[in-house]
Amino acid sequence: MMIKLDGVAINIDLTTIEAVETEELRDRHALEKLTKQAVADCFRQEGIEFDINTENHQEAYRQALFNSNIIAEQVIAERGEG
Repeated sequence: MMIKLDGVAINIDLTTIEAVETEELRDRHALEKLTKQAVADCFRQEGIEFDINTENHQEAYRQALFNSNIIAEQVIAERGEG
């Protein structure tokens, strides 16, 4: 799922989430950390330093985390470990 905010495309896809062990997907803090790093990487690719204290960066992170949670639930269900 891709989010575009202030010209920065935030793409946290199924491949990113599938690479993570099921236990980490269930761990809210681990998923938050993975998502935050992925968002920061997307900003960095555009030459922008990610700052969670910036309103637009917070919004990008919130939207990406929402999408990550949905994808994580799908992956866990597909693995039959839900």
